[in-house]
Amino acid sequence: GLVHGLYIQSTDFVIDGNYVHNSNDGNGISVRSSGEVVGNFIDGAYKSGVSYFPDHASGSTDRLSIQDNFVLGAGAGTERADISILRIPDGAMENVVSEIQIIGNTLTQNERPAIFVSDDYAGTGTVITIDKNKVVSRCRMKLIRASLKRQYWKTAGRIG
Repeated sequence: GLVHGLYIQSTDFVIDGNYVHNSNDGNGISVRSSGEVVGNFIDGAYKSGVSYFPDHASGSTDRLSIQDNFVLGAGAGTERADISILRIPDGAMENVVSEIQIIGNTLTQNERPAIFVSDDYAGTGTVITIDKNKVVSRCRMKLIRASLKRQYWKTAGRIG
């Protein structure tokens, strides 16, 4: 199987504030159910920076929220977007969350769409919100990464 940075099958998870670096075989963050992916920095992924593939039952929230993440260098080995809502596997319609929010992410994809939602969701009744995301240059994202690292080390008391 693929080696993802983070691979989450549980329901109603919270993935918050992680730095995921060089997922050379898979996705930076691969989720399979309902939950929150918020405030992460994905720096290099062979496939998507963040992907959703609904092959596990959703939890009580029945919602997937992908918010305020930074994605740099995703899809290097594939045609994948920075954030990908992938096809619905055969026989898995009951696993699909009723709401997907993709809000406030900073992305770098400029060779293909930065956000991809499979056509499979068109007839599912899933409410999909895509709002306030932005695409910046790779150079700008590297400056953001350096600033975030400085903030982290300052907060951790490592620098004055």
